[in-house]
Amino acid sequence: ADAGLVGLPNAGKSTFLARLATLLEAHTILLPFSGALSLSKHLSAHLSPQKQHKSNLSKRLQEHRRVVLLVDNAHLLQDSDFAFLHGLFTLAKQLHTVLQIVLMGNREIVHRLARPDNRTIHSMIGTIWNMPKLTREQSLSYINFLLDSAGLAADLIPYPEVLVEQAAGSIGVLRR
Repeated sequence: ADAGLVGLPNAGKSTFLARLATLLEAHTILLPFSGALSLSKHLSAHLSPQKQHKSNLSKRLQEHRRVVLLVDNAHLLQDSDFAFLHGLFTLAKQLHTVLQIVLMGNREIVHRLARPDNRTIHSMIGTIWNMPKLTREQSLSYINFLLDSAGLAADLIPYPEVLVEQAAGSIGVLRR
């Protein structure tokens, strides 16, 4: 996996991942993992929801030179799922495709990756980011960024201090 993003529950990890998916210029698969099925079965069901065709991930890896797999709730992954991810990297390498995987989840994922059976995947992670609480200054900066990104004037919110106070008291990415 190229990156791991961790944070407390309700930190805005899923919101961040959904925004990231819209910004990437590669073939992107956003997988909201539930833990009810293995990662391979969950991915197959996600790629072929009508079950008309058996999902063929290798076909996608052949068709696209760069594939990004974004796995939300990755803290629910089991050891066998990490072994599956290692197999995906091996397949992508054989197909001369760049595969990047972003694992997003609670801090439990760090402990799962530290297990001896998962060290191969752990060693492939380039970066692990933690999504901490936002400070008041970060909250104000983020609110201004959102307004600017939407093409709205910063003075649209007459008293931003109230919103900043609410945002600073929460954890992570503001969703509204």
